[in-house]
Amino acid sequence: AAAAAAAAAAEEEREQATTAGYSLYTLLKHLNDYEDEVAFTEQSGAFGARSINLARSGEKDFETIDAGGGITTKRAMGGAVGRCEIVNIKGVLERVYFRVPDFCTSLTRESKDELLWNVDRETPGRQIQELFTRSQDLEFEMKHQHSLSRLPLWRFVTTNKGVFDFLVLRLAFIQNAIILVRFSLDPLHAASPATERALSEEEDLLAAGGPLAVDAAPAAEPPTSFYLTFAAATLFTAVAPVLLVYRDSRFSLRAKARATASGVAVAAVIGGVGKYMMENWGWFSGAYSTVTTASLQDAVVGAENAALQLIEHLGTPEWLEAEGHINRVLGGLQCLSCVIVFSIYAVQNGPIRVRRGLMDASGLSYGEVMARPEWRLFSLVMAPVYALTDPKLVLLAAMFGAAYLGINHSPLWFSVHLLDIVNKSADLQNVLRAVTLNGRSIAMTALFGIIIIYLFAVVGFALASDVFVLGNFPDEDVPMCTNLFNCFLNALNEGLRSGDIGSFMDPPVAGDNRGFAFRFVYQLSFWAIVITVLLNVIFGIIIDTFGELRTSHQATKANMENLCFICGLDRFTLDSKGPGFDGHVAEDHNLWTYIYLMCYLRNKDPTQLNGWEQYVYGKMMAEDASFYPNHEAIRLNGGGSGGSGASGGGGGED
Repeated sequence: AAAAAAAAAAEEEREQATTAGYSLYTLLKHLNDYEDEVAFTEQSGAFGARSINLARSGEKDFETIDAGGGITTKRAMGGAVGRCEIVNIKGVLERVYFRVPDFCTSLTRESKDELLWNVDRETPGRQIQELFTRSQDLEFEMKHQHSLSRLPLWRFVTTNKGVFDFLVLRLAFIQNAIILVRFSLDPLHAASPATERALSEEEDLLAAGGPLAVDAAPAAEPPTSFYLTFAAATLFTAVAPVLLVYRDSRFSLRAKARATASGVAVAAVIGGVGKYMMENWGWFSGAYSTVTTASLQDAVVGAENAALQLIEHLGTPEWLEAEGHINRVLGGLQCLSCVIVFSIYAVQNGPIRVRRGLMDASGLSYGEVMARPEWRLFSLVMAPVYALTDPKLVLLAAMFGAAYLGINHSPLWFSVHLLDIVNKSADLQNVLRAVTLNGRSIAMTALFGIIIIYLFAVVGFALASDVFVLGNFPDEDVPMCTNLFNCFLNALNEGLRSGDIGSFMDPPVAGDNRGFAFRFVYQLSFWAIVITVLLNVIFGIIIDTFGELRTSHQATKANMENLCFICGLDRFTLDSKGPGFDGHVAEDHNLWTYIYLMCYLRNKDPTQLNGWEQYVYGKMMAEDASFYPNHEAIRLNGGGSGGSGASGGGGGED
């Protein structure tokens, strides 16, 4: 108990010292802002010159205090102190500082991109209003991510997430290359009679000493130069990358370890090849002498024979056994990678998706939902539903299941992992989005087309069911409209695939004018209504949606590159009259700093709020965005690089 009390006292003392440090740092920043403002104030005479000199010396002293003499305030606290510009209660633009909460460092790149690309930028003022709602979701996500990051195992897994994410698709390509070879060249699965005859002829040819038949009898031992060459190559590939990387201080310890592992792996491969050649030196020496002395025709025949030998070898039980071992090893890595990627995504995004689903269903805040018993019960029932309706989560779960089935049942299941290319390619995601964005319109048009085809099937079944046949020469023709259901399915299948419902209709008999007229009207109307109109309507919806997505993407990109998200000033104005667009959005009106500001005020004790904090917090609770700058900035109004508005503003910490 005494030790726990001492630890608690030490922790409290450390927190008080940290708070005092942040307050001192904030005070220094305000003093620096004030002196910068003085430096840019027009004054005359010796007094004006003295003011500028004081401001410059003050700025220099501020940097010296931060960086020199063992005082590391700027390095230690600069990244944890946010700077924003707000419109204060007097309507004057003011610069304020605040302490960024620790959990704000857990904001992920995916969440940033989702906000930047999906916020409404077309409606004036709408993006700031959305920022209020989205900041609450981001705060919940950051707290969730921050709580997970305290677990050592979780930190290790998330740090190496890129490695496992990288392995899923790469292993899928390797596994499916092996599967393609096995199920294409294994005689038990895919060998055709022609291949079997070729293999038989090749065996006879080799037995008779045909072209390029290699004498496999043992020859002399490899020369000394061969041993020296492979020993030097193995040593060089193992040592050279290590020496180059370890001598360069720019590489991290992880990069050096990766280079060492790569060098050792390559050296092991070269050494293995050399060992195999030594053990089979007779065959290699005979093959070399045969190739160098053979004619061009014999070389071509020999290459064909070698290919057939390879095919025969790949179908042997030894190869199948080796392929099974390789698939089990790669399948184990694939299963492990899928489990880790699935777990990371489910743990990180599952609670966030459930929270959003509950808020959308109830129309209440998350705190109000959890405060009501009926909604808590509803959350227990619907939480799995919200989680399992995430398309990416379902895809990751399917890949994990396919990895398990690939190890225990059939390696063909590993083909499912090739779908991971959708997660890796933004272009493919846009293609799928073009199909699913207007999915309701496409589905209704397709349903209407199916109804039209059904009506054609009804007409054909009622008036001329006997003319719907499929040629099966030399056997008898197959009737395609024996009943209404059969007629409908064949009209749907043959009519859409071939583009002509007349493809499985008998031609009219000479002199049958009624039959000719029926076929003409029936087939032409099907082509005009179903093939020409309805199918092109569906294709047009998809193409138009893809074009709209591309136009929207370009407009959003242009908005991000040329307009400030916070104040709406354009790049030309800031580049010509202000500090420059890039510096403005990175320092003065940084979007993420404003999000951190709202998180800071929501999590601070209301009784500890100072003047500007109480004002901004009240505006936030009323969802009033009037404290955000609107087409104005301090440095655009004549303030210095660290200038402020009417007043220096209150500190982030009391």
